[in-house]
Amino acid sequence: VVSEKRGYLELQQGIESLEARIIVVAMFPAMAQKVICEAWLLDYRYPTHLFLTFTWYEPQWWATRGNNTHSPSSCDVTHLESVLEYGLAFTHHTFPPGPTGHTHVGLNGSEFLEQYSNRLDMLGVDDQYTEYAQHCYDATWALALALNHTIADLESNATLNKMAADASGLGQPFALDNSTYNNSVVQRMMMDALHSLDFNGVTGRVQFDASTGTRVMEGVSILQYRNTCCEHTYTHIHTTYTHKN
Repeated sequence: VVSEKRGYLELQQGIESLEARIIVVAMFPAMAQKVICEAWLLDYRYPTHLFLTFTWYEPQWWATRGNNTHSPSSCDVTHLESVLEYGLAFTHHTFPPGPTGHTHVGLNGSEFLEQYSNRLDMLGVDDQYTEYAQHCYDATWALALALNHTIADLESNATLNKMAADASGLGQPFALDNSTYNNSVVQRMMMDALHSLDFNGVTGRVQFDASTGTRVMEGVSILQYRNTCCEHTYTHIHTTYTHKN
């Protein structure tokens, strides 16, 4: 794995010593261009070497130069394409319930897009829609639902006493209204509540892994670089998707 922090130095120093043949490019596109250029200079390409990237890079990211200070000066686009050819791009993803599919978050996908677009127009924001808006909406719902889960705990005197003791240890006066996530009891309650969630949002089923805190993703998409573009080679690892009732 070559990272944003060390970039092409890892490529140059690490691959030869480790005899690596599959290289994961874990960085933003600007630095990835430099790494792929270095790979061309070292003659690292298919079939002896294979490069893996993220799928969220913009289309033809390797050809985008502009005023990017990381853009390689010793490689042209065809050089980068020769290294990427047969390489793979991958991403985890959920399966959205469809434009009119059932959700637990007040709006279905179609209604969300309509309201989001209307909001942008009202604010005079000339911006293109991205999937981050949907994820932000579901994240807000996740926090709201998690807070609802803490109501029973907050009605317990034992919980309130623990919160007061923790606040005292932090040198803070205790009041429920001014409790923050610095309070370890609040942290535990919120994390436990988030881990217990299971609902359908506009981006799909929302669950969190209790051991890592990350969202449970139900599929993996893998694309292949062929003829300067990406072709789907594998769609997802699950063939079915069940909505929560």
